[in-house]
Amino acid sequence: MPSKQSSDSSDYEEESSKAVTKTKGSVYITFNPKTPMKYIEFQPGLLFFSVTVLKHAIIDYVVEHKRDIWFAKNDLQRVQAKCKETCSWYLYASKIDVDGTFQMSSQPVEGTSGSNKTAMKKQNASQP
Repeated sequence: MPSKQSSDSSDYEEESSKAVTKTKGSVYITFNPKTPMKYIEFQPGLLFFSVTVLKHAIIDYVVEHKRDIWFAKNDLQRVQAKCKETCSWYLYASKIDVDGTFQMSSQPVEGTSGSNKTAMKKQNASQP
């Protein structure tokens, strides 16, 4: 029987970004770094394999959504990212397991930011 293939982006989103993990009776979604950032929705409970994966995801997200952020807390136990200027966007995640897994505990609040210095820095760093 031939497999059904679809080019619909919602199919891609459902299949690739929704790895499910059960922890202590709860079900959480695990972040997949291969999923394009335009399909990612940060939400409380989202799991990240490591602090490095989490920080790269935040940076890619703010570049995609044109935010200028800074890391208010940035260590091996917790990460807090906040909007630098007038927007109210923020994200908080902390380490939940000895294997280095991080979990988001706050919902990013959407706001608007006039500039995107983070995106410009990333773009300049990638140029030779």
